[in-house]
Amino acid sequence: PSEIALLTKLVTLDLGFNHFNMSAPIELGQLTRLRTLSLESNKLSCALPSELGLLSAQLRTLKTSGATSATAVGALPTELGKLEALRSWSNAENTFPSALPTELGNLGALTQLLLHRLASTGAMPSELGQLSQLKTFTLYSTQLTSTIPSELGAMTSLTGVYIFDNAGFSGELPSELGYLTNAVGIYLDGNALVGTIPAHFSSLGGGLKTLDLANNKLEGLLPAALGQLTSLTCLHLENNAFTDALSSSLGLLSLLETLDVSGNALRSEIPPELANAPLSILCQLTANGTNGTVTNRFDGPVPAAVAAKCTVSILPSPPPPSPPPSP
Repeated sequence: PSEIALLTKLVTLDLGFNHFNMSAPIELGQLTRLRTLSLESNKLSCALPSELGLLSAQLRTLKTSGATSATAVGALPTELGKLEALRSWSNAENTFPSALPTELGNLGALTQLLLHRLASTGAMPSELGQLSQLKTFTLYSTQLTSTIPSELGAMTSLTGVYIFDNAGFSGELPSELGYLTNAVGIYLDGNALVGTIPAHFSSLGGGLKTLDLANNKLEGLLPAALGQLTSLTCLHLENNAFTDALSSSLGLLSLLETLDVSGNALRSEIPPELANAPLSILCQLTANGTNGTVTNRFDGPVPAAVAAKCTVSILPSPPPPSPPPSP
């Protein structure tokens, strides 16, 4: 009801997990002392009201995940970019098919931004790279058609990057992601990324524990610089188009427990140095690719210490071509 505007001293308002099938009241913008507002898990018929931008002085937490119905209309208001005090915004699983406004880059105090499973269209705004305080960022399973902006490399406070399962994401991995030296987990799997792994990824080092680049269209050599990511416990590179040898530098990853490079086009011998990594959970070196064809073809013999830890299949070399028939 419009009378909600009379609650001028309210600091927390939780309207979540109801079945409201109306528009969010514009009078919410008059509750200027609000620090926490939750509209999540409702069936609102319209996108968020632009009047929420009036809550710029105090609002710290905004929860709008799943707030709208499947038939909701409207767009994310650009006025949300005025919420200069906002620390956390969860806006996942909403259905209105509008673009993400570039004004989101003005939310300089944000430490958490959850935008997964959106019906939003268009590109990922490069202005998000201005969110230098952001620690957790999700943008997976969306309808966006975009590249990964190089500006994301400026989000140097990030500890978790979750940009995966976006069929419309293409282009190359920006080398600037190597500046994300506070990252613990980087998940970029299930997109349509192309090109090579930038050598600058070696700068991630530090506390990076998981790097997941699986199920893309990456190619070229596996850079020896991966061996400098000495905190890695999990490395997923499966179902790409990497070629040539498996780098012996992976043996330098003394904490590595999970390694999957299956479904590529790797050749040459399996480096015995790989046995130096613990690989206590999974080491998958060869397997059928996603299109049903066997890809990796390592030369034997398999180093015994590696065979004890890994699933390895040495495929026979193809037979030589038959000689041409005699004239």
